[in-house]
Amino acid sequence: MAFSIGSDFSASFTQDSDEVKEMFCEVCDKHDKQYAPAEGFCEECFEYLCGTCIKYHKIYIKSHTIKDNDNMPQDFCLQKCSVHQDKLVKFYCQDCKKFACTECKTQDHGNCSMVSHLPTLVPGIENSKEIKELTENLDTFMKDLENTEKHVNINMKCVASQETVTLDKVMKKKKEILSVFDKHQKKVIQDFDKKIEETLKRLKQQKKEKIEKLQEHQRKLEKLLNDEENEIKKKIQTMKKNDEKNFAGNHRENL
Repeated sequence: MAFSIGSDFSASFTQDSDEVKEMFCEVCDKHDKQYAPAEGFCEECFEYLCGTCIKYHKIYIKSHTIKDNDNMPQDFCLQKCSVHQDKLVKFYCQDCKKFACTECKTQDHGNCSMVSHLPTLVPGIENSKEIKELTENLDTFMKDLENTEKHVNINMKCVASQETVTLDKVMKKKKEILSVFDKHQKKVIQDFDKKIEETLKRLKQQKKEKIEKLQEHQRKLEKLLNDEENEIKKKIQTMKKNDEKNFAGNHRENL
């Protein structure tokens, strides 16, 4: 499963940030315009593949490494590239501060040193400080549980009572871990969305400035051409008048 940013950058941030979609086969989407759930990921092509496409990929490109459904990366972005409409945005160049598909990565970021696959930018939730602290607390609790079990043969009533208490503690710890994990995951996604939104705002502003400059150049060019055209017309009129005067003078002389 992976977080979807949507099919249109301009509307991507109006969607519910908790929306989750399955990764799909990019080959089927590109060539047949059909949806098929991804069952693997090619590490060389950086493409998600369905079961059928994986089969033929292994036959015709044996040197490529295919990660199965359990081990393939989980992208947080299903956005199509604005330049290459059939490609997904998969990378972020920290040198250029730009997002890129596989084509853009090859064409525009070949000399960049900090181009990362998007899933690798998301911090490992399982290594967070909160999860480590809760895990340590759980280890301590498990040791307490082992000590409790040693007294089973001494007092059965005490064991029965302790069992209830222990189960309550386990359920409480479980809820705490899941709660922290959920909060941390949402924060990671929100931070990632914020970075994308900031980048898009910057790109839109750059686009606006480029358009304004081009329009200004166009106005200047049109004015220059109009001035040239008027100047040529004036010269033609002057030449025409001179020719008429010369013709009239020659005519009188002949008479």
